[in-house]
Amino acid sequence: MSPTKPQLRLVPGEKSSGIIINKVRIILAPPNKPPFPTEVKIYEEDTLLALSAPPVITAPQEHPIRTLTKIWETEPQPQGSLLIQGRRWLALTHDLDQDPCCDEQAVLSCLNKIWKATAQHNIHTLALPLLGNTYKALPSENSLDLIFSSLRNHIPPLPQKIWLVTSAKGTGRK
Repeated sequence: MSPTKPQLRLVPGEKSSGIIINKVRIILAPPNKPPFPTEVKIYEEDTLLALSAPPVITAPQEHPIRTLTKIWETEPQPQGSLLIQGRRWLALTHDLDQDPCCDEQAVLSCLNKIWKATAQHNIHTLALPLLGNTYKALPSENSLDLIFSSLRNHIPPLPQKIWLVTSAKGTGRK
């Protein structure tokens, strides 16, 4: 008998939907309606940290040659890694030099690092986007499957509550 997939659907106007996997309460909610306060927020990012760069170009504070030299010498972070910046954690699921730029292995690697880091930093609540789906590299169903399977397969401790940040259109899973 194969395990059944959780039946989740975010309905616009409704409060939230949730399930429990491996003693972790998972609640789906849109970005503007957090179901609970979180200690950490995960952001999906690429290996050069370009996806979260502000879209506004500002005048450099230093000589342009120094700026270009810094850009030239910048080394990408490994895909599948996790950068911790206080309460803001960056899951590096994308490598913009690759085609496709994101794959399930990178997402799983990030998820496993997130679970380990929550235990190391004693984090009980976090906000997590559908990794791989934020920039539409993976279907939302695949992202959900990866999150659920990684939680099932990870040995506790795990966070107590996860806010799965989803778009108002929902996950596509009924």
